[in-house]
Amino acid sequence: MKGRIFIKLVILLLVGFPTFLSAQQRPSFVIESLNIIHDETGSLNKLFELLYLQKQHKGTTTIPFLHIGDSHIQAGFLTRVMRTNLQREFGNAGLGLVIPLKIAGTNQPRDYRITSDGDWENGRMATRSKGYTFGISGITIQTTDKNVSLNIEARYDSINNLSYRFNKITVFHDNAPTLTTRDSSKFTRSERHSPHTYSLYLTNDTTLIQLQQRSTGQEAKTIYAFSLENGEGGILYHTVGVNGARCRDFCNALLLIEQTQQLRPQAIIISLGTNESIETPCSIRGFLENLDRLVKGLRKANQSAVFILTTPAENFRRYQRKRIPNDRIILIRDAVVEYAAVNNIAYWDLFEATGGKGSNEKWKQNGLMGRDQIHFSIEGYELQGQLFFDAFMKLYNTYVGEHRLE
Repeated sequence: MKGRIFIKLVILLLVGFPTFLSAQQRPSFVIESLNIIHDETGSLNKLFELLYLQKQHKGTTTIPFLHIGDSHIQAGFLTRVMRTNLQREFGNAGLGLVIPLKIAGTNQPRDYRITSDGDWENGRMATRSKGYTFGISGITIQTTDKNVSLNIEARYDSINNLSYRFNKITVFHDNAPTLTTRDSSKFTRSERHSPHTYSLYLTNDTTLIQLQQRSTGQEAKTIYAFSLENGEGGILYHTVGVNGARCRDFCNALLLIEQTQQLRPQAIIISLGTNESIETPCSIRGFLENLDRLVKGLRKANQSAVFILTTPAENFRRYQRKRIPNDRIILIRDAVVEYAAVNNIAYWDLFEATGGKGSNEKWKQNGLMGRDQIHFSIEGYELQGQLFFDAFMKLYNTYVGEHRLE
């Protein structure tokens, strides 16, 4: 088993995109019967109806998702599987949110590349960087250079045969109104949506664009993120993952919550709790209070969105210079489940689906965990992403079958 996984990991590193395990190939400790999204009140029904109509009509409806979380989400492996599967099923509306994480000095997903010739300062939400305002991405890059360029490349997914060509770029910023395409022949018009967001429309679809900032002032220009769209009907799967993030970090980033409105998400997925579980002391009450603040803040900003909460999988934590099973994850899991039930919110119980208590040892033995035993291997995250998609489609297909939509 370990040898086969090692070979697959080498292939993944070479090609950069995932191959998915079928249900028959999955480890025996994955509990398929528990891999479900719980939604007793039917809170997701209006989302399923949108998806069904989009698939039947093959129309031009864009259905945005927003998935927020911590380092498990920032890496992009789990969310890439979810995104590509949804787009193959319901249509590809573009890559969605892309964030200059590498310029900010942290890890960036492989689906895109953002580089710059400028000199940027940076801040990250979870490191409590002082003096920065955090927008949609939870990170900030800032420059006083009068002339600076940013290169944005959306990479082709050869495994899933998905192109991420785009003809619209939405810029999430602060005090950066002059950012435009370096080649004026590629630019048609701009449209301002709010004081902190505007869109650039291109003459043709492309996978690579260079944006130019020209300024005569000395004020710092701040960039948070970009959204890449192609104008087609289908799924936009926006991802905001911040290493080390806790619910309270998102709650305190008021501009981040405000800017989610510009994404117009129909579904908001929240995957948090791991970092709260490794804090000492671990306050479940504090976690629940901040989760409630976050849900209410996002709901106020996005009144048409439905919500899915996810529980963390079991992992390890450091104790007296060694790694021990993180029993606090069970407390976080129980808190998420109880909160979802009380507030009529759908939830996906990743903890139970991946084997529950004691499963961390099995994931570790099968090469599905990372070296720190908090994070997972590439294949581990991709397995979780496939499980999430399967659980989502089970509920979707049940809804379609029961309602016989036309």
